[in-house]
Amino acid sequence: MGGFGPNSDDDPDELLGSTTDRAGEAELTHIRLSDTSLSFLKRYVHRSDVIMYDYKKQPDGTWEGTYVGAKQVGMGRSRCILTPVSDDFLVRQG
Repeated sequence: MGGFGPNSDDDPDELLGSTTDRAGEAELTHIRLSDTSLSFLKRYVHRSDVIMYDYKKQPDGTWEGTYVGAKQVGMGRSRCILTPVSDDFLVRQG
């Protein structure tokens, strides 16, 4: 599970994110999103190597693609979904 969004109000085109999975917490950088493609670099906080992800949007709205990492990670297929949320969703209330 993870998320990404604008890095700051100064540069809303720069996207940053994070994710957590069974391997731990990771940072997402170099995020590029268009109507049909998504790509980013993923780096686990406890490691120095990066994993490159590249997705294409499918007719059903899901995203399918591949990842390539260092030798211990290798390469493979990946799927994800994107769920848009409003800006105030991430603002702490109270």
